[in-house]
Amino acid sequence: MDCEQLAPLYEEYALGVLEGKERAEIEAHLARACPHCTPGIEKARWVVAQLGRMSPEAQPPLSLRGKVLNAVQSSGNLTEFAKVPPSRAVFPVWAWAAAAALAILTGYSIRQMGNQTTQLAELRRQMKIATLRNKALQDQLEVGRHDVAGFDAVEAHAQGQEHAHGACLPASAHGRGDHL
Repeated sequence: MDCEQLAPLYEEYALGVLEGKERAEIEAHLARACPHCTPGIEKARWVVAQLGRMSPEAQPPLSLRGKVLNAVQSSGNLTEFAKVPPSRAVFPVWAWAAAAALAILTGYSIRQMGNQTTQLAELRRQMKIATLRNKALQDQLEVGRHDVAGFDAVEAHAQGQEHAHGACLPASAHGRGDHL
């Protein structure tokens, strides 16, 4: 079939009612990306979609319910429709037990996580205190080094001045003479 012969079948294909040879022909054209049939099918699909939106909502007449019930009663199979299926628990007992165990486990895990968070906060606080103490001790050690270095420098300076002048000082109580 050629494109002109398939054109009247686009709407039937879009509605899904086209069968057999004609349906196979249109699908073959679409598979080959026919430049004439592809846009025609797309337009037909759009029209079908618009028809569904344009139709008014219809309510079946109330008399229809009565007719359906009368038809069922006359067939004698009303007892099949009237039977209530046996009631079963919505959840089996094992499902309730599993849910309870899961809830308990979740609560315990949340509690443990809270305890661990508290312990972690305490350890962080202790670590901060230890870090501050370490810094203070390092500062004290550095100050002590500067004091010792300053004392050594003053002593060395004093000894250098004694010998620099070459003058003798009177003998000290130890019986030695100091030189300037």
